[in-house]
Amino acid sequence: MRGALALIMHSCEMPQGNYWGQRVAEAAISALSRLDMVGIVEQGYNTVGKDSIQGAIWAFPMQEVGDKEAAIAATRKLQLGDMQSFAPAMQLAYRDLVSLNAGQKHAIIISDGDPQPPPAALLAQYRQAKITVSTVLVGAHGNRQRDRNTMMSVANGTGGTFYPVSNLQSLPSIFIKEAQLVSRSLIQEGQLFQPQVLNLPGPTEGFNAVPAVEGYVLTAERTGLTQTPIFIRTEADDPLLAFWNFGLGRALVFTSDLSGRWGAAWA
Repeated sequence: MRGALALIMHSCEMPQGNYWGQRVAEAAISALSRLDMVGIVEQGYNTVGKDSIQGAIWAFPMQEVGDKEAAIAATRKLQLGDMQSFAPAMQLAYRDLVSLNAGQKHAIIISDGDPQPPPAALLAQYRQAKITVSTVLVGAHGNRQRDRNTMMSVANGTGGTFYPVSNLQSLPSIFIKEAQLVSRSLIQEGQLFQPQVLNLPGPTEGFNAVPAVEGYVLTAERTGLTQTPIFIRTEADDPLLAFWNFGLGRALVFTSDLSGRWGAAWA
């Protein structure tokens, strides 16, 4: 099952804040699969007509990652406004995360830690909904104990991880690691998957059914004139066998295997 990730961005007072805000958001998005959900929350300067809670807005509303182009483009438009309190941004993220059908729901906050901490009741809502929050402390106020305590309390109160960061170069790897907590695995196994078959002209013509497989590699459907006559029924109908013409020949992809691990029945 896919995961859902909310990025709560408050990095305006760190050196090169816009640059690092974009870098970490892009790193997290790149670590997700196309079926995972992602959204970016920031403190907006102009919230008129936008879906917001006390100035906190969705810079990129929660949605499927897809080809990642739209999500990454949104990171380049981040304003990274200064938050007075974490509560509005966390309320906005919670509102949309709690209603999603996702196996893992997670949020990452990057901040210098100086906004007011969220109320205990909001952290309790996160815990009850099993939405974890990891916090990344950076910037000018990083040595203040109050700021460290605020960021630690959010992470500890929701089952997330607290990262005090002194080397900005480590930020992308932290966000990749955290995003992988929710990302749909590229290896799908652990159960029997019964493929669906379309009787199309080509290599599968005449087949109405095929054996189950015990695993496959998650791939995106190829665009163009590609045919995908055998697939695993999911939110995006994962390809199991696909083919297309190439020059005078034909290319064919089978995303499971013919070994005893996944494809014994096929062999």
